Amino acid sequence: MDPLSEEVQVAWEDGTVANEPTNSLQLVDRTFYPGDLVMHAKDGALGMVIEVQQVIDVAFPIEALQREQQQRKQQQQQRKQQQQQQQQQQQQQQQQQQQGQPPPSPARPSPPPQQQQQQQHQQQQQQQQQEQQQQEEEEEELNIPAYIKEVVIDSKRDYITSLGSNY
Repeated sequence: MDPLSEEVQVAWEDGTVANEPTNSLQLVDRTFYPGDLVMHAKDGALGMVIEVQQVIDVAFPIEALQREQQQRKQQQQQRKQQQQQQQQQQQQQQQQQQQGQPPPSPARPSPPPQQQQQQQHQQQQQQQQQEQQQQEEEEEELNIPAYIKEVVIDSKRDYITSLGSNY
């Protein structure tokens, strides 16, 4: 039995009802259920599944998503480590400047006060950029795709009645 040849009955947004092959529909979940919101792959029309002839589980590339998520976490950890190292170096430099100690390389003379102010300003800008980047990464972590479990289509409005995580 070819799962792509199965059909579902769909009520379209224009009020028509038609049997459609599952391979011509896009859906949010891995299987078709009554009440699922679907979009026709060719013409983009919106519809809702009102009857399923046979429930079929469609293959889902979960391993690829897990690999991608793991790579993102590793990249974020590397960035955090780099940021921490930079912050530690900056703090050490500031402490040495405040204590009046020369920087670690004795061959280099201490910079004039104006240059020190510029360095401090640059360090503040770098720290602000790092904080902003970290905030963006945290917001990105919160953008976990969710599957729409049930959709009610009303003539006046469309609304989602429940969401579930895909993990």
